[in-house]
Amino acid sequence: MSLLKYIERARRMDDLIRRRATGGSEEFARRLGISRSVLMENLKDLKEMGAPIQFCETTRTYYYKSEYHL
Repeated sequence: MSLLKYIERARRMDDLIRRRATGGSEEFARRLGISRSVLMENLKDLKEMGAPIQFCETTRTYYYKSEYHL
């Protein structure tokens, strides 16, 4: 994948996480047009860059536990 596509996907992920509009992992992947396994790798990458990403079972969405800027 090209760097530009990767950056654009990261921005889209960031937007959905900020709005708490991701849904569960299957829905989040579907919104991004990728597989669940690719989503999980991308989430891992973001976490390795310091993103405090958490998942809320109650609201079924990913969110930032504390303030974060991509």
